[in-house]
Amino acid sequence: MRAGRSVLSTIVLGAALALFGMLGCERASSPNGIRELPRMAPAPEFSLTDSVGEEFVFSETAGRVRVVNFFFARCPSICPRIQEQLSQLRKQHEAREDLLFLSLSVDPEHDTPEVLGEYARKYRKNSEEWKFLTGDLTTIEGLLANGFRLSSGMLPDEHNTRIVLVDGEGVIRGFYQGMDKEHIKRLGSDLEQLLSE
Repeated sequence: MRAGRSVLSTIVLGAALALFGMLGCERASSPNGIRELPRMAPAPEFSLTDSVGEEFVFSETAGRVRVVNFFFARCPSICPRIQEQLSQLRKQHEAREDLLFLSLSVDPEHDTPEVLGEYARKYRKNSEEWKFLTGDLTTIEGLLANGFRLSSGMLPDEHNTRIVLVDGEGVIRGFYQGMDKEHIKRLGSDLEQLLSE
């Protein structure tokens, strides 16, 4: 009985230390007091089609900080609100050529390049600063679940609304709830930090 309790105590303690370690890593600060962004995992490589029907290859954008989210054009409420917040964030960095926004459709059967081209006009000035992308559903599902580690329900309605921040080296540096104002504020701050590195 004591041996069982000892093993259980060890497991609980180990889990607590692991959790503390993860939190500590996320909150680590550099000598100048700025919070260091965690290096979470490599972003996935992928190829999709943009709103003008041209192939988009993720690796060809290396060197640029990328802000990635998932959406669908027929979404009546949540997606437009998130896209508008991203649009405001992009307007704050209009002169930055080292920044790229990527919106991936989770409804590729409907969201053809033509549909995305019309949709994109609401949020961006040109396609060089913000790409709206579509592709086959299997690829999109793989990017959600395995590539960017965003669990989702039935697509398109139950897709994950988190936003992913990827640095110029292709490493995921943060996840942010698209419907949370504090998360969007933190995304803006973290984005500034990456752009200044």
